[in-house]
Amino acid sequence: MSQIYLLSKTPSLDNSVVHIPIIKTKYLKATVNIEEFDALIFTSKEAIYALEASCINLENIKCICIAEKTALIAREKKMSVIAVAKGTAQSVASLIEERYYHDNLLFCKASVVASNILDNFVNVHGHIVYETLCSEQKMNYEKNSILIFTSPSSVNCFLKQNSLLNIKNIVAIGETTRSFLPKEIFVHIPLKHSVQNCIELAKKLII
Repeated sequence: MSQIYLLSKTPSLDNSVVHIPIIKTKYLKATVNIEEFDALIFTSKEAIYALEASCINLENIKCICIAEKTALIAREKKMSVIAVAKGTAQSVASLIEERYYHDNLLFCKASVVASNILDNFVNVHGHIVYETLCSEQKMNYEKNSILIFTSPSSVNCFLKQNSLLNIKNIVAIGETTRSFLPKEIFVHIPLKHSVQNCIELAKKLII
């Protein structure tokens, strides 16, 4: 039977899935006064953790989150979530265009981001608060394995040490992640962009 491998920083609670910690996060010292901005933008929960690691008080700070999972972490930190996008950078950009074009926004981001679309807004100020690093992880996978990639970084880190040769089923969390995989490879993408949906889709591919 096929084995499902989850290539991500965070493991799944599903015991049938083998977690490969292909990436790791390094938090950087935040050197910005977040209270000078109308709201913060988070496209990753890691940015929230990075601000917290810099001992910044997040309580009651307004924020726009890329998806519900990120918004959940923000609410746990007692932040005021004013909008939640649909899981992509493009959907965050659409929110800004529709509602927050005149607001002074701070985009708390990684040193390398999958999409630069938010750079197009003059009212969005980027501040790097963390960086994603590769774990030295060379895989030995069985025939008929199913690989789940949860971010462009997971793809890049995997390809540094491993080959996709003979892997028939690959699942990517979204179109952006898919774009980092070789074009000639067929990739499955769930309708909803979440790790859980990736796992559910991968299970349907088991032979």
